[in-house]
Amino acid sequence: MDFVSETIVDTDRPERYAKQLASHFGHKIPCNEIEHGHRLIFNREGIFGGYADIVVEPIDGVNHLKLVIYAPDAAKRENLAGVVGRHLERFGEKDSIEVYWDF
Repeated sequence: MDFVSETIVDTDRPERYAKQLASHFGHKIPCNEIEHGHRLIFNREGIFGGYADIVVEPIDGVNHLKLVIYAPDAAKRENLAGVVGRHLERFGEKDSIEVYWDF
């Protein structure tokens, strides 16, 4: 993939939100287990849109929620980042979760 973006989301419950995102999207699109998380495969009507990895990653002994978007072009990357980010913000509204991407 030529276009990749990642972000670390500040939350005290990274495992919970990783599981919730994977479960939610897994009802709609392919979702595969990967090391420390899940990979969402966005492939609508046979047109590949990209991947989103939802990973619980230890940093300095503390688990963090890491989101990584892989896409074939910048527009699809930004679209997927928006979709995944908005869902996480909605799920984490009580915890004031905000997702910031650096494109």
